[in-house]
Amino acid sequence: MKTSIPHFFANMLEPPLNASVDPMHVFKGNSAPVEEMEPTSCQVIEGELPVSLNGVYIRNGPNPKLQARRALHLFEGDGMLHSLRLSNGRATYCNRYVKTYKYMLEQNAGFPIVPNMLSGLHGLLDIVRFLMVIQRIITGHLDIRKGIGVANTSLAFVSGKLLALCESDLPYIVTLTQHGDIETLGRWDIDKKLLSNMTAHPKFDMETNETFAFSWSFSFLHLTFFRIDEKGVKQKEVPIFSMHKPSLIHDFAITKRFAIFHETQLMFSLAKVLTGRGPPLVYDPKKCTRIGVLPRYAECDSEMKWSEVPGFNASHILNAWEDGEEEIVLVASNVMSLEDFLNAKKLDVVLEKTPKTSGLVKIDLETGEEVGRRFYGPGCSGGEPLFVRKNTEDEDVEYDEDDGFVMTYVHNERTDKSIFLLMDAKSPDFTTIAVVKLPRRVPYGFHGLFLTN
Repeated sequence: MKTSIPHFFANMLEPPLNASVDPMHVFKGNSAPVEEMEPTSCQVIEGELPVSLNGVYIRNGPNPKLQARRALHLFEGDGMLHSLRLSNGRATYCNRYVKTYKYMLEQNAGFPIVPNMLSGLHGLLDIVRFLMVIQRIITGHLDIRKGIGVANTSLAFVSGKLLALCESDLPYIVTLTQHGDIETLGRWDIDKKLLSNMTAHPKFDMETNETFAFSWSFSFLHLTFFRIDEKGVKQKEVPIFSMHKPSLIHDFAITKRFAIFHETQLMFSLAKVLTGRGPPLVYDPKKCTRIGVLPRYAECDSEMKWSEVPGFNASHILNAWEDGEEEIVLVASNVMSLEDFLNAKKLDVVLEKTPKTSGLVKIDLETGEEVGRRFYGPGCSGGEPLFVRKNTEDEDVEYDEDDGFVMTYVHNERTDKSIFLLMDAKSPDFTTIAVVKLPRRVPYGFHGLFLTN
């Protein structure tokens, strides 16, 4: 009894962390953070970089600057951009933090300040620390109007601006210099509301030059749809009153006429966080998942049509299009068993594999058959592969839809070395075009893009 009572109180104050939010477990190996590196020339060790392929491959990801006091989810590390500038067959690497308000505030203080809400509060001491943060807000030492996000999830090019995004905040504008460096210009304040945010996966229409996006909230209204015109001006919001519970929505889709949303069985519980019982995500097995279709230029959500789609718990939407007047085709990833996903014994395995891949395949969507495959090799893992079309300025030449390149960073966990891999997208085995030796280990990350000159 003498040993059990102290143990009981210790668990109330600071219970052990689940591996999925224990920073010592999450940010280890090639997920461990690295320091910034100025623009550095790289060696091509296999093949040749096409002289016609000029631009910058840039990828986002979590890279905690400071040691977390307690829990830190993979999705809450400070945003770091890793870029590779390709110019006339040469390559220059650089990596920099996105200088968010949170990053600068904590960098100056020398310790973490902003609470990690996705990681949750674990025990009474975390609740006390959270109350101290509230005091900082009240006294003006923490201005949440400037945002609390980490800009670590994705990148997008919107209205002439290169944006680093995460869905807990508004985007940050970054720029790429001619010398290959990365600079943060500041937060894109398209909205002045408290705790304003924008999805990390906005959709750009190349025909109208409009960008479509949404914001999300713990409290009602949970979902708000909006668009940004070709001049970068945010248009009137469309509140979605027909979404009654805070369901996790990370992505969405647009077609020529519609915006498509999905409700999952993953719910957010703010009460669970504020009572020190861990992360906010909870699984609601009784909830029937839905897909909502809204006209792109709707003025209110009375035009939204919801359809029940049992078992559809999508995380990312790969594509969507209209097949005639009455049918919409939606291609998306799906978590088959959320119960397994949220099981404490399996969650760390899922998260360990989330930001890395062992290879890639190509699927013919008309036949559903696999038409291409490549694995990176023993001990090697890559990030999200990115397709880049070949330069198609020659109007006399006909190109197939897969004429182009696939690129990604690949890390060898046996040698602890990283490369940039450029592959032929058209070949069935994704033949290597060039391999660039990177001057440092590149941690696993999330989403990226390629910007041409």
